[in-house]
Order: sequence, then structure tokens, then C-alpha cells
Amino acid sequence: MIELLLIFGVAALASAFGFGDDDDDDSTTPDEDSGDDIIEGSDGADLIDSGTGDDVILARGGDDTVQGGDGDDVLKGGYGDDYMTGGNDDDDLRGGAGDDSINGEDGDDTIDGGTGIDLMVGGAGDDLILGQEDNDYISGQAGADTLDGGDGNDFISGYYDGSDETGYELRDELDPDQIDGGAGSDFLLVGSGDTVTGGAGMDVFAPGIWIDPENPAVIEDYSQDEDQIVMAYPTDYAGDLSIEIGQSSDDPADATVLVGGQVALLVTGGYGTLSASDVSLVAVDEFA
Repeated sequence: MIELLLIFGVAALASAFGFGDDDDDDSTTPDEDSGDDIIEGSDGADLIDSGTGDDVILARGGDDTVQGGDGDDVLKGGYGDDYMTGGNDDDDLRGGAGDDSINGEDGDDTIDGGTGIDLMVGGAGDDLILGQEDNDYISGQAGADTLDGGDGNDFISGYYDGSDETGYELRDELDPDQIDGGAGSDFLLVGSGDTVTGGAGMDVFAPGIWIDPENPAVIEDYSQDEDQIVMAYPTDYAGDLSIEIGQSSDDPADATVLVGGQVALLVTGGYGTLSASDVSLVAVDEFA
């Protein structure tokens, strides 16, 4: 099983998502701070800030820091381990090769990590995030997002409670996400109303007591032989944690998973095979 402490430690990295600076970087900004610019970096480590406007940034080689600012921007990282932020509006951010860190921030963004072990955060808005190859970390945050891990053993989070505070004390906001783990053994942190497909591999589906019982998450391809269901709860939670399996009133072939009498999860085709022993309870601390 994927080590939970390691995974939630990785989640802390995304929670504290921020960008460093390098004294050796080349700094590039447009002559005017507004307008639709085309900016091309060098093969070194560049610091590029496009300002306002609908800009296109081609960072090329090197470990670059690229900031889109206001406007519908296109940011391409190229080769190297790049740090990219989209800013406001609807941006297209492509990491290319390398281990990239990408934050779409506000707007309905498209984020493609490319090859490498990438960290991708959608921010506010209805985002499309594609992990492609390798072991990626993907967090949709606010908005109804589409999250696809692609190949590799990925961590994908559809949980977001609207708070910048760490931990899981608050109910997840109802921004139903579409989550596909893709190939590989993935860890899928599930929020209210999310629809989740694990894909090929031994996947861990992790809803929690933050799920709105009126809008349970849905697992579409649970395999009793390969996959695991983990029901998470805060370590200081004192409520009822009893697990029950019910039958969906909408489709008798589907199973419901209830925690303390409240529906948290629907498992497509699971009624008659899924049992309470298939669901593990795991206490989760705040992020370290």
C-alpha cells in the first residue's frame, strides 16, 4: 500500500506552494507592462514575468521561473525543472520535459505537466490538469476540475474545503471533479460529488468524513482484487465512525458506503460484493 504519511507530506508541499529565486537567473520582462507579448527565454535559468495582456512565453532550456500575470497566457517551459504560475484569467501552461511545479491560480486553466515528476495545482476555476508520464502530484483545488494522472503512480486530490488552513476539519466544497488516475498505482483523494476512475493498476481511493452526504463521491471502476478504499478522518474526530454498506436507490447494482449513518461514497456495481471489511479507516493529522 502507498505510505499515507509520505503522500500527505507531499500534499503539504503543494499546500505551501511557492517559488524561489536564483541570483544567477536572467530576468526578462516586456518593455511595457501591458499588451500581448511574445517572450522567448534563453537556454539558461530565466526569470520571466509577462505582466498584463494575453502573452506567449517560450522559456526554452534551463530551470526557469515563469509568471503569466493578468490575461489569457500561454506558458511553455521547455527543458529543465521549471516553476510556472498562470496568474488571473484562463491560461495554458505546459511544463515540457523536466520536474516542473505549475500553479494555474485563478481562471479556467489547462495544465499539462509533460514528462518528468511534476507538481500541478489548478487554483480557482474549472481546470483541466494532465499528468502525462511519471509520478505526478495533482491538486485541482477550487472549481469543477478534470484531473488525469496519465502514466505513473500519481497522487491526485479532488478535496478542497475553501480554507488555506491545513488539515481536514472542514467539509469539502461542492465542486464536483472528474478524476482519472490512468495507468499506474495511484492515490486518489476524493471530495464531494467527485466521479473517480482509478484506471489500470492497484489504486487507493480515499474519501473522508468531509464528504457532503447529499453529494457523495462515485467510484466507477473499483476492483476488489486490486484496489483499496480508505475512509479518512481527523485524529481528533469524536463522532461515529461505524462503516455500513447499503444499496443505491437509483441503481440496485450500486453500493453505498455509509460512515456513521451518512452516505459518503457510491461504488458502481459494488452491491453484493463490497463489504464493510473492504473499507479501512485511517486517521489523518494536519499537514506537517
